[in-house]
Amino acid sequence: MILHFFGADSKTTNIHSEIAIWEFFVSCIKIAVYKYITLTKKEIMARKKKGRQTLHSTASSSRTCSEALSMLYDEHLKPVLDRLPASAAIKATLGSEEGLLLLHEHLVILSRTFCKYSETPFDSDALDDCILAGVLNVKQFSAFAADFEFLGMSRSEKNMTLKDLRQVFSASQQDQASNEAETQLEDDNDHQELMVFPEFVEAVARLGVLKYATSDDDEKHMVSIQMALDRIKN
Repeated sequence: MILHFFGADSKTTNIHSEIAIWEFFVSCIKIAVYKYITLTKKEIMARKKKGRQTLHSTASSSRTCSEALSMLYDEHLKPVLDRLPASAAIKATLGSEEGLLLLHEHLVILSRTFCKYSETPFDSDALDDCILAGVLNVKQFSAFAADFEFLGMSRSEKNMTLKDLRQVFSASQQDQASNEAETQLEDDNDHQELMVFPEFVEAVARLGVLKYATSDDDEKHMVSIQMALDRIKN
């Protein structure tokens, strides 16, 4: 069914095939039509056979493709987008003078934490060598994020799901490999399965914004990042 949505030939193409952005949009339309129109009509036919047709069923049977796509967006895409921190805003905050000073103040603890979860020897007198040698995979990052999530958690804080953590990991990836361990990978895209230190720093910022920010505001982002760094330090 998924192969069908993505327009792939199941005899020659597997589920790991890549699609262009326009193909993704077309797939969203196909999924919406199948979920909210095709399946609904099948349910209505089943109800008719049992003599249980309702007014709601009649209204659902006349649903348009546009209405189905709107429902898919409202129910499944928008909730994810609402929780995903804005990439441009976070990068701008980290690249500001205030953001760089904040990161510099926490450089040692960030480096120590990165080395701990990447299982890389830590040497405070050779920070550059330590962080250049290490990489985190998704499992190691999830272990860090799990400790981050539950350390001193209060009722007022937002809970993060495994999906949130994987989105943070993906959103923090750079386009090009920047570490010797990454560049040794055979596939050009395989480096995105690993996280180097600069990506880890951005991921920490994203975790902070995701967990603490109450609005999409630069000042709020800075406060949230500070809270995330303090959480690691403690």
